[in-house]
Amino acid sequence: MDIEGGKDCFSDAAEWWTTLRLSQEEIETIGERLMHDTRNQLMATADNNETFSDIMTRLRASQKQHGTTSAELIKISEVALARADKKISAMFSKQASTELRIVELPEHMQASFPAGRYTPSEGDNEPAAYVINPSRPGERRLMAEVIAFHEGLPGHHLFLAYPRETPSSGYNSGILEGWAIYAEFVADEMGLYSSPYDRQGMITKHLWATSRLIVEPGLHLRGWSREDAITFMLDNTVMSRTEIEIEVDRYIAMPGQS
Repeated sequence: MDIEGGKDCFSDAAEWWTTLRLSQEEIETIGERLMHDTRNQLMATADNNETFSDIMTRLRASQKQHGTTSAELIKISEVALARADKKISAMFSKQASTELRIVELPEHMQASFPAGRYTPSEGDNEPAAYVINPSRPGERRLMAEVIAFHEGLPGHHLFLAYPRETPSSGYNSGILEGWAIYAEFVADEMGLYSSPYDRQGMITKHLWATSRLIVEPGLHLRGWSREDAITFMLDNTVMSRTEIEIEVDRYIAMPGQS
């Protein structure tokens, strides 16, 4: 339903998170353009005569059939970040000023939490961490490397722990999350993805990211229901329904952040 002042409220929220004053139409147009570009990037990875639908079907099936364990998911992430750490010096003039560790998300949070998050260091006693959600490891195998690069190196950890004269202050989603998504592409330029499958994981994560620019205005400005948003993401990403429900609930609760 229409809410009085709803468009301005959504625009204010998006501007608060990003500093950008964009109209609903501008946000949706960017989302549609990026969705089209990302689909083309995925098509460029096709095997033989695969169609886009074939690739999506295969990748969705792989997440249901993958026998990855939680321990293997963590190991894949550790190896990926170790690989990134070795190559950072070839791309950046300085190294992160603090170490990064991988820790498991507490079990009581796993069912309702996304794949992972980054926590910065708190003095000498609490090093920075990529907090990984080891639940549903088969589903999370496809994007394991790209999420590790997003949360760790060259993503959030490098941005926040990089030695520089004027560190950023406050929270700006456009800069912090924008850098981490950019870092996923930098990881590709660095040759960090270990297989064609993992590169497809990167691209399908970008389908997830671009879908937000259509889903959020849909939910907050076009009268979409929660189920409408879930259906759109089921059709346009390779994520499971469970993962999508977690994400859509975040978009409802935190308009403009994604």
